[in-house]
Amino acid sequence: MRNAVKARLLALVCLVATGVVLAQAASGRITVPLFDHPVGKAFLFPEFTRPAFKVEYPGNVEATFDVTYATVMGARPLLLDIYRVPNAGPRPAIIFVHGGSYVGGNPREDRHPIYGEGDGFMAYVASRGYVVIPVTYRLADEAKWPAQLEDVKAAIRWVRANAVQYGVDPQHIGVWGESAGGHIAAMVGSTCGISEFDKQENKGIFNNSNVMQSVQDKAANQSSCVEAAVVWSGTTDFSQLDAQKESFTKLVHNSPASSQSRVLGCNLGTTCDTASVQRASALYFVAQGGADKTSFLFQAGTHDEATPWRQSQILYDALRAKGISARIDLVPGANHYFTGATKDQAKEILDTFFEFLDNTLGTPARK
Repeated sequence: MRNAVKARLLALVCLVATGVVLAQAASGRITVPLFDHPVGKAFLFPEFTRPAFKVEYPGNVEATFDVTYATVMGARPLLLDIYRVPNAGPRPAIIFVHGGSYVGGNPREDRHPIYGEGDGFMAYVASRGYVVIPVTYRLADEAKWPAQLEDVKAAIRWVRANAVQYGVDPQHIGVWGESAGGHIAAMVGSTCGISEFDKQENKGIFNNSNVMQSVQDKAANQSSCVEAAVVWSGTTDFSQLDAQKESFTKLVHNSPASSQSRVLGCNLGTTCDTASVQRASALYFVAQGGADKTSFLFQAGTHDEATPWRQSQILYDALRAKGISARIDLVPGANHYFTGATKDQAKEILDTFFEFLDNTLGTPARK
């Protein structure tokens, strides 16, 4: 008797539940999409692609944020932002590489001590007639060198492959970086045609070749060479950093805790072998012919406590010795990121910056 009652109650509950579900479905409040599981080569749900996020700035500048230019297996998606004046025709492009000691930084959210919020500064440069494209890259705690260089080169290839969509002149692309990003920019400018850096690889955080995986690059047929490289307070030869530092500098680069040691995955000055240090030094690749097609601008403060200004000088001297177009602009008394520069000096830095870009990438049409 009790079993029969239980059976009837269970049937009644199921009937009520079924009725509720059917009623909700009929009202349109429940939909059950049948998506295939992301297995095999389908690593992402294409139906759930994040929509483009656009923001408008003064000067008719429009920014498109968080565009994925590469997806590295086992790492976060690599993103870039695009600042431009829409429908302005093909414009020269500038790839911006942020600083942060290879362990942090965000080109949109960082605040420059002289030029203000990162996104506003990028928009201002774009208002001068350029397509400005800040990029992210794998940091030292995600992958070791040369992953950072490989990522930025992949971004450059992506920009060329998508030039028409974003109004970029693919024949006129430059790179610009500050601090750690200045080092990467110098490396981009000095490694045109050096094929070993034109393939993204993932060796893990321990730089282990046993787990190396090639990353699919849909723009692999594009060039990663640039016509211009702007280096703000960038390192150009890791091996000379401590020898060149000034008496007022307390930072030690030949240390396990230094940013250079962290990105290399070895201790600069002790366990790093010569080949590893050379692979991260733009000065080395000048002799290999990797800088022959690039024009360079170096800008640095003479009181820089993080990167000796002589790092800019030695690469400038090497380039000029080979007859390569280069210009150096030292800012008296300025520290890293030009901290401490006067208002007049800050203006002169940008005057020189735009003059160089106009001369090397072509003067954009301005309204």
